[in-house]
Amino acid sequence: MRRGRARTLLTVAVALLLAAGGWLAFTLVGRDTGAPAPGKAALWKPPARPWQPDHCERRPCRPLAAVPVGPSRLLLLVDPELDDAVAQWGDCVDQFRSCVDGLQDPTAASVHACMANATACPAPCREAFQRRAGDASDLAGLLTAFSEVYLDLDAPCLPSSP
Repeated sequence: MRRGRARTLLTVAVALLLAAGGWLAFTLVGRDTGAPAPGKAALWKPPARPWQPDHCERRPCRPLAAVPVGPSRLLLLVDPELDDAVAQWGDCVDQFRSCVDGLQDPTAASVHACMANATACPAPCREAFQRRAGDASDLAGLLTAFSEVYLDLDAPCLPSSP
């Protein structure tokens, strides 16, 4: 009986530490406001509804998923009206992903077409992808180019903190 209670308490403590770490990461690192970093052109539109730390407390957010964490569940919430640079980046990446997922037999040309038609992505980012992808004919090369432009920590189209 004691061993089960200790395991439950340990699991709850780990879940709380993970949640606190995630909250600190978003709070301390900050969110991109859409304003360009010094010497860098703005890629993302200025938000009409920017993210604020207490936005789900002031306005109800929609549940996105419940993730099991030990005996408890962590509820993930989303505000569909949020339109800061991180939300815009998410829309861009999701639009590209949806296009590629919808391809029956992906080819280099069809993946290039998906990015060219990803209108949620800023034009400079789509152009950077086309430059980095070049004439790559293999899907691994295109995935590398996509990662370098949108996902890597130093990617030019990854929203950053001001």
